[in-house]
Amino acid sequence: MERVYFHTFGCKLNYSETMFLAAEVGEQTDYQITTDPNMADIVVINSCSVTQEAEKSCHRWVRQLRRKNPSVRVMVLGCYAQLKPKEIASWGGVERVLGNQEKFRLVDYLSMPSVSGESGEVAVSPLSGLRDFHGAFSSPGQIGARTRAFLKVQDGCDYGCTFCTIPLSRGGSRSSGILEVRHRVQKLLAKGVREIVFTGVNLGDFGRRKGSRVGSLLDLIRDLDSIDMPARFRLSSVEPNLLHDEIINCVASSRHWLPHFHLPLQSGQDRTLKRMRRRYLTQHYEDRIGRIKEEIPHACIGADVMVGFPGETPSD
Repeated sequence: MERVYFHTFGCKLNYSETMFLAAEVGEQTDYQITTDPNMADIVVINSCSVTQEAEKSCHRWVRQLRRKNPSVRVMVLGCYAQLKPKEIASWGGVERVLGNQEKFRLVDYLSMPSVSGESGEVAVSPLSGLRDFHGAFSSPGQIGARTRAFLKVQDGCDYGCTFCTIPLSRGGSRSSGILEVRHRVQKLLAKGVREIVFTGVNLGDFGRRKGSRVGSLLDLIRDLDSIDMPARFRLSSVEPNLLHDEIINCVASSRHWLPHFHLPLQSGQDRTLKRMRRRYLTQHYEDRIGRIKEEIPHACIGADVMVGFPGETPSD
């Protein structure tokens, strides 16, 4: 029986997708999932392209893997694969490169004959106009799964911030339906999960379906708070301009939602935020922090900060 190892670069969203794909392979094929890449016959890498360093790390990891396990078949999928498939295919030792749509057909690609040659086979389709949403989740009992579950409820982004590759690698904003999310949450809780982290590329934009607005993150929070089962729910990153007072108030009085907010700041300098094409300035960010602390004094607040944006000065 051949063994498959899964490796993830990047965010919680990537992690939930990797665990989902690993579960599909374990349930629908004869492959055995392994935790040791050096003992694997096939290694599947879910890649990230949010920074150049993330891309370099992926290439470096493949080189190191091939030195220790020269006969391994390597498949690279995800965001880096979507943006630079020919570059990855030329590395040597990479059998297939799958884009962000094709990765959800991983079981089919694993059943195909092995590919030989100096360059790997590329299967990447354009994401322009993409409206289909592929859900994903991690769950207990999976190899490498953590004690909490990660549930993908949103994908893609329509913002187009300066230098950001996500709209190109993930496509436009689209979401799961609230009923679908509720059913998945109830199934995870029934399996013994007690904490679920809700993930997405732009989670605050939850509610877009087939190009139309059919709901909101607030609607989702309110709906799931009515579930009559032991549970803790946690939001992953939400853009400051999308963290409305109603969401903060709802979390403050919630039975299930944890008092935890992650708000990307990126820069504490308005001039830089404008050049980044972010949709908020420092005063709005400060207002959101103040509002959270006013409603939930014990709340935990996380942030991302970038340095070295082109044109930044030491005083910035």
